[in-house]
Amino acid sequence: MTLVLIVASIDLSVGSVLDLSATVVGLAAVSWGSSIPVACLMGLATGLTRGSVIGLLVSYLSLPSFIVTLAMLEVARRLA
Repeated sequence: MTLVLIVASIDLSVGSVLDLSATVVGLAAVSWGSSIPVACLMGLATGLTRGSVIGLLVSYLSLPSFIVTLAMLEVARRLA
């Protein structure tokens, strides 16, 4: 988050992606019967995937970070 602010961008989706990752961890551990370490890895993979998608859209397609992260905020909220 500090790096995002230093380069004069803003990330609105941090809380929603965290919520989605926590939901994946909870579902994996309780409903899907995964062990706790595997569930945590699934949560990390969820956050990493969302962050990578945002980074690719902002970097390679030159879309404004405000718009991309606002869209990801809504997507993550709906999925969680």
